[in-house]
Amino acid sequence: MSPARTKDELHVHVNTVAQRLERVGRLLGADWQDPARALEVQLALRLRRLADPGRTRHTEEALRPRSATRASSDETRAALPQTTKPIE
Repeated sequence: MSPARTKDELHVHVNTVAQRLERVGRLLGADWQDPARALEVQLALRLRRLADPGRTRHTEEALRPRSATRASSDETRAALPQTTKPIE
């Protein structure tokens, strides 16, 4: 997938996509895009997902852009119960 399509899918700036790919390269090594290495990474991720299916949801939420996971402060305040007592 191209960086332009990826940024649209993730709702981030194209520079963010480039920075994340650079970080992946630092974490996994320069050969992470080689077909054999990419297969190893893909299989490892799938095995991890199978071993701990509950973790997948949290991982996906963590990878989602912040703007998609956080409500605005006004929405957050409106959702809070109004029964709090002042501190004396």
